[in-house]
Amino acid sequence: MYPDGTFRTDPITSAVAAEARSQAASAASKVAALEEDVAHLLMVVEALWEIVKTEHDFDDTELLRRVAEIDLRDGKLDGRAPKKPAADCSHCGRKMMGRKPVCIYCGKPSLRDVFAR
Repeated sequence: MYPDGTFRTDPITSAVAAEARSQAASAASKVAALEEDVAHLLMVVEALWEIVKTEHDFDDTELLRRVAEIDLRDGKLDGRAPKKPAADCSHCGRKMMGRKPVCIYCGKPSLRDVFAR
């Protein structure tokens, strides 16, 4: 701080601050997009549940029971579905890596569990 009470502006610090602001704005934009995606998915799930209830005569108790059953597959009732172990490649039998649909060992596409996390 200068004797007159003003602060010296360092160009490097200003550039770092500008980059941080840019990254924060980008992150906020991505969060907003994800929130929209989640809201849309919840609406789709609700619509699907209404179809299933109507067509197959289920009730909300059955849905809650099934949700709890899935939640407890890892032994914890914590509101989270358990992670599934990595799938084996349908061609070479080795473990698939990440979320890639192609085996890193044999290079062939392998079917994945649609609910894999």
